Amino acid sequence: PQIEAVKAKGYDVLVLTDHVDEFMLSVLRDYDNLPFKNIAQANDDLLSEDEKKELDKKKEENKDFLADLKNDLPEVKEVVISSTLTTSPCCLSSGNGISFEMEKVLNAQQDSDGKMRADRILEINPNHELVKLVEEKYKENKESIKDYAKLLYDSALIEQGMPINDPKEFSNLLFNLMTSALKK
Repeated sequence: PQIEAVKAKGYDVLVLTDHVDEFMLSVLRDYDNLPFKNIAQANDDLLSEDEKKELDKKKEENKDFLADLKNDLPEVKEVVISSTLTTSPCCLSSGNGISFEMEKVLNAQQDSDGKMRADRILEINPNHELVKLVEEKYKENKESIKDYAKLLYDSALIEQGMPINDPKEFSNLLFNLMTSALKK
């Protein structure tokens, strides 16, 4: 999902799939005096000043909603309005620390104790219909979004290629929400 805004602005994207790629880019750093950027890490470098002002406005308008989503997701460092999503409802970014790929590499090593962890920042797209509907539910009853918050987070983990903590809970939440939607 993080690729949406980058591609829409006409940038080329280098998709790296091997574990060694991140190490190589940290050594290479740039190509033809253009620095490599990990688009899976939170940043708003591609935004114009007007876009940054609009983003700040949306953050302020949604500050309580974002705070309550964060409270429902203790494993997330923060929940933010996305500067990169155009068609997806949400995604995960890793902040400025280690990336998700580096987390996978370090934790796959035999002597790793499994403690290396990238920050998890849930980015939401306030223009997506699903997010708008969740926000409407939130305005009706603040407690009603706990299950939606969990589903958004778990779906973002799945899209990132990471395991979810409790697949059975995810399935039950999904099936319960589908059942109630289909009964209407």
